[in-house]
Order: sequence, then C-alpha cells, then structure tokens
Amino acid sequence: MLKPFLLRLCRCYAVSYRGDERLPDDHASAEFIDQQLQRQPWWRATGLRLLLSVWGLWCAVRYPGDAALRAHLGRARRGRVFPLRLLAKFIQSLVLLRLFAGQEPAAAPLARRPARVPSRAEVVVVGSGPAGAVVATYLAERGINTVLLEEGGWQSDRLAYGWREMLEGMRWGGIDLIPGRPPLVTLEGCAVGGASEVNSALYLRAPASILAGWQQTLGCGLGLTEHYAALETELGLDLAAADGSPLSTRLAQGASRLGWQWQTLGRLQRSAVPLSLRSDYRSMATTLLPRFEAAGGVLCSAARVENIRRWDDRWLVSCDGAEGESLSAAAVVLAAGAYQTPRLLRRSKLGGPHVGRGLHSSVVLKIVAEFEQPVNDTGGAIGAVQVREFAPRLTLGCAVSHRAQLAQALAVYPGPQALLDRWRHMGVFSVILSPQSRGEVTAGSVRYPLAESDWQALAEGVNALARLLAASGARALYPVAELAPMLAPTHLPIVSGQELRQWQPQLLMLHPTASCHMAASAAEGVVDSQGRVFTAPDLWVCDASSLPGYPGANPQATVMAMARRQAAGILHQLRG
Repeated sequence: MLKPFLLRLCRCYAVSYRGDERLPDDHASAEFIDQQLQRQPWWRATGLRLLLSVWGLWCAVRYPGDAALRAHLGRARRGRVFPLRLLAKFIQSLVLLRLFAGQEPAAAPLARRPARVPSRAEVVVVGSGPAGAVVATYLAERGINTVLLEEGGWQSDRLAYGWREMLEGMRWGGIDLIPGRPPLVTLEGCAVGGASEVNSALYLRAPASILAGWQQTLGCGLGLTEHYAALETELGLDLAAADGSPLSTRLAQGASRLGWQWQTLGRLQRSAVPLSLRSDYRSMATTLLPRFEAAGGVLCSAARVENIRRWDDRWLVSCDGAEGESLSAAAVVLAAGAYQTPRLLRRSKLGGPHVGRGLHSSVVLKIVAEFEQPVNDTGGAIGAVQVREFAPRLTLGCAVSHRAQLAQALAVYPGPQALLDRWRHMGVFSVILSPQSRGEVTAGSVRYPLAESDWQALAEGVNALARLLAASGARALYPVAELAPMLAPTHLPIVSGQELRQWQPQLLMLHPTASCHMAASAAEGVVDSQGRVFTAPDLWVCDASSLPGYPGANPQATVMAMARRQAAGILHQLRG
C-alpha cells in the first residue's frame, strides 16, 4: 500500500512542474523518499511509515482522482492537523529536490574500506570533521600515535547541495526537526570530513570584540591569530579572492547604496572552478586527512563510538559498526560536533551537569528575490558577500540558489511553475540571527525555544534584508514562509515580530556551538580554556561544542583555529 501511495504523491506534486521538460520520473522520486525513510532512526521511520499508510488509505477512499488529491495536498500543507502539515511539506520538499537538483555524476565505487580499529593508541580522536581533522593531523605529524574514529563513511564525488549529498553525507538523510511552533530544521554532516563535506566552505575569522569577550570570561588570552594564519597557509586560503557572482555583486551594490558595511568572505576552494561539484571544494577529506594518514595516523570510518570509560589510568573506547570492538588509549579527544559530543558524554556519564546546556546557534530565514536581468549563474554555490552592518546579532547574506532550492522555497506561492520558469532571474538570500535564547542537547533531541526578543530581532532582519534587496534592484520578494505575502520593493511593510510569527516562516538552525562550553571553573562549564574536561583526566573536547559562545555566522574558521590551539596544549601535556 505504501509504495503505490508514494508514487501517487510524487506524480501529484510533480505534475505542476513537469510541463514539457524531461525530469526524473516518479519512480526515482518515490525511491528517494523510501531511501530517506531508511536513513531515519527506527522510531521516526516507523511513525512516518504508519502515518503515510493511514494517510494513503484515507486518500484512496476520499480522493480517488489525482486532481482531487492535488487540491487536498495544497490544503494539507496549510491545514490545522500539525503532523499531516509537516508530512506534506516533507514529501513535497523531497520530490522537488529530486526533480530539480540536476544530474549527479556517476558514483565511482569507493576503494576505501573501513579500517580495523586497533587495540591500542596513544590518542583517540572521535570525529573527522574540521576540528577533529585539525587535532588528529597536528598530533600525528608530531609523532603521536593517533587513531581517528568517524561514524560516517567515505564519499564519492557528487553535486554540492544535491539529493545524493543529502542522502549519503548527512545524518538521518539531512532531515532533523527541532520541536517548536514553527519547528526548526537543522542539518548535520555525517561522513569522513564531517561538516566540511556538506557546507559552503566559507571562511571568516571571529570578530575581535567577541574574542575579547571570551578572554574576559575565561580570564586568559586565546592567541588565535597565529592559528588562523597557520591554517590559512596550510589550506591555501586566498583571503583576497573576490566573489564575482552576480548575486554577490547585487548584494554588495545594494549595501553600498545604503552606506552599509559589507565584506567578501574567503572560501576553501580550488581556483577557477564553478563550485558545482564537491570536488571543487577543499574539504577535510581532500586536505588534512590525507596528511594525517601520510603521517602514520589510522582513520577508521563507519566506527560509531558508543561510550568511553576509565580503566585504571587509560580510557576504553567502545565502538559499534566497525571491525574490532574497543581500543585502549592514554588520552581521548572528542570532536563529534555540538550535538553528538554532549550525547556521547551523557551516555558515558561524564562531564558534569552542564553537558548539553548553553547551546547557541544561528537561526536563518530566507527570502527569494527576483530581478529584471538574469543573475543566477552560480551553479548553486553560496555567494561569499555578507552585509555586517548589524553584526554580530544580525548578518545578511546569500544562500544556496540552485534551482531545486528555489523550487522548494517558492512551493508555497500560487503558480510555482510560472515562478520557477524565471529561476535564472532569482536568488535566495538570508537573514542570520544570533538569538539571545539558549538551547539544550538531550539524549534524543534538541530544545531551542526562541524568545520574544528573538522574534522581534528576526523581524528587524527581514525588514533590513527587504530594504537591502530593494536597493539591489529586486522587483519582487518572496519570503520563505507558509502565509507570507509577496512583497513589492516599492511598498515594503514594516514587519513586527508578532506578524512574522503569523507568517509561519520556515526556519533553519545552523552553526550550533557551546553545548560543552569552556568556562573558568567546573561550576560554570564543562571544559577549561584548553578544552580539558574538568571532571575527567586526559579527556578533551575540541570542536564547536567547546567554544565559550557563538562566534558569528560561518564559524568553521574559529572552530579550526581553536582546535589547533587545543592540539598544541594536548601535545605539550603528552610530551611534557
């Protein structure tokens, strides 16, 4: 019953877009949805399949014709039945991504097989993302016997931000909802290379004012400048490289007309490439991790760490899903990210009462802008220009503007196919808010309620972005929200926080940090200024979760610089 209903849903969602264009058939979309269900945790997959089966039976009786079902799907997306509303959005979003993401390159068979987990090591690093790769490489190149454990697998080349990347490079197929009204969508990389395999690779040092505040909180200097500089040299970053994409140019022109501050961020990328494939980016899997292995380090993929425990004067690290079961290490470094590191500490009953608390993340709202002239030739890459007039609370910038993402964003508006026909004239832009509220990572979910002041600040960001896009030459604005009106740049409303909530915006939660934050003492945090866990010997946290707070949008540079600083401290303690 489920597969025929999925095929019917895919056909109904796609019929409004397909027209005369040759697009993937409904079977490909249905297979993609089924693969997504297989990537979910068992309890979520069971609930989704049950809900889909019940919905399918009801639709078969109530809406036997496709035209009637299409009308029902349009109502379901905005209906009062909350689970059905989420399910309708979920299915439609996946169908549109599969239809419009483009032709994936042939998936070359991967020669890399998961290495057997050795029985002993001097240091075990958990997580191969930007922070874990920095720490592991730093230690291995200085003679430390280091094993790097990664839950995800090796990835073949693929379209950046495409359906295969979502399915294979992200935890739970790239779908995770944080409960709330509206719910927040969050993304988490799960592959060799971690988040660097799925993010925009934008590189920005944290503002001096934020670093000064951290130093005052911790009561010591951080000295990150030398570590930023070392990373920029090692990774071949060209900070002076200009982003000449039309969307970035438009944003910069609008900011200049308004007299607002803006800047072009660096990007970890290969030169003179369109940035349509992941091989165009300089991820950890193509930069630091080959150096790590060349230095004698052992990288074990498909190795999920279940728990760590102390045994005499060493750590026992228990793995699931890898060859070998556990290994003994003198020291352990956790770099599994702001969600998984606190969960691992809680499973292991380590770290104290502050583990998982103090989570600070960015909240993102998007607006599609339409221009008179073609502006979208980015191949889907995010423009590197950011307007920082209102930073660090609010940052205005570009977002992924691939045709698939435009289709998802415009699905709430009447006549989506007519709008999508003009996709070359459109781009997606974002308001990035640093909320005043804080969240918590629990064993099974994340809690992040937004305060009223956050809604008001987000509304101010929407007003500022609308004004900026009007100054950039946009002729129509489409906020990505269920009940938002199309905005004419010549008659922009002043949106309040309450009105924004009534729009039912689709919000993203990105760049999570500080869930195992640094502090001056165990009474205030989880780790000290070097990343050492207060309550456990020879245990470090060296990833975004250990940061004292939120460093601003696109925090990868600061996460890596802090990890390099912590790696130097680990080396000193091991060799001291």
